[in-house]
Amino acid sequence: NTTEILEIYQEATPNPESLKFVTNQGLLPNYQADFKTKEAVQGNSALADALFELPFVQGVFLSQNFVTVTKTPD
Repeated sequence: NTTEILEIYQEATPNPESLKFVTNQGLLPNYQADFKTKEAVQGNSALADALFELPFVQGVFLSQNFVTVTKTPD
C-alpha cells in the first residue's frame, strides 16, 4: 500500500497582496477559475468557499497545480 504525499510550497507574486501556493497534486487539470468575490464562487469550488471564510481573503485564483490567494490591503 503506497501513500501519496501532498507537497505544498509558497511563492511570492508581483502583487504584494497575493501569495501563490503550489502543490504536486492536480487541482483543476486543463482549467482555471478566478473568483474575485465570495459571491462569485456560488458553490463551484469547495476550496474557494473555504478560503473565503477567512476574513482577510479578497480573491482566489485556481489553476492546474496552484492556488493564488489575494488578501485585503489591511
